[in-house]
Amino acid sequence: MGGEQRVRVTSEIGPLRSVICHTPGPELLAVTPATREDFLYDDIIDLEQARREHHRFTALLSRFAEVHEVSELLEEVMDIGECRRFLIERVMDVAQSEPLARRLEEVPAADLVSLFIEGREVEEAGPLQELLGRAAYDLPPLPNLFFTRDAAMAVNDGIIVGSMRHTVRWSEEILMKALFKYHPRLQNSGLIYDGSEERRAGYTIEGGDVHVIRPDL
Repeated sequence: MGGEQRVRVTSEIGPLRSVICHTPGPELLAVTPATREDFLYDDIIDLEQARREHHRFTALLSRFAEVHEVSELLEEVMDIGECRRFLIERVMDVAQSEPLARRLEEVPAADLVSLFIEGREVEEAGPLQELLGRAAYDLPPLPNLFFTRDAAMAVNDGIIVGSMRHTVRWSEEILMKALFKYHPRLQNSGLIYDGSEERRAGYTIEGGDVHVIRPDL
């Protein structure tokens, strides 16, 4: 990408000028008493309360920093042909549904972003899912996406894409990689490490594992 470089983080405690957030949405409804452990939750979160609290949080951040929403950033790059193909191919590598992948090629940008984040239930649940009261998904929802720094971290002007421990979060890596690869407002010097390309060889790297101490360390 040409133009001015925009991403640069040289300190964990320096002034915050720009931040990427995700407002909780319908993907949280996938977390039920029957599925909460699958989605790494200890309890059930009320969606409307979570949205209100997150709105207050981002309103505070916006007083001194530029706040970007993951869904809005994704929608802005979804009509880039290469980006759309990359996302469909890589998310479907996780979801493994060729018929769905073909249908996604024609879905409008905003709807496609919603599907990637909120997931898509299978049209007909199997008897086991019905018995257990569990929804079955051919595209997994991402109820942990609001922990945005878990899946991608900026170190100086480079990007680390996480290698998430749990399979329910693997698609988060792909979405964040697409943003830092294709969005003109997130220009950077390239990937320092791309955990989304790893095949989970017994190790992980997430946001809490990376701390920027100073510009040269």
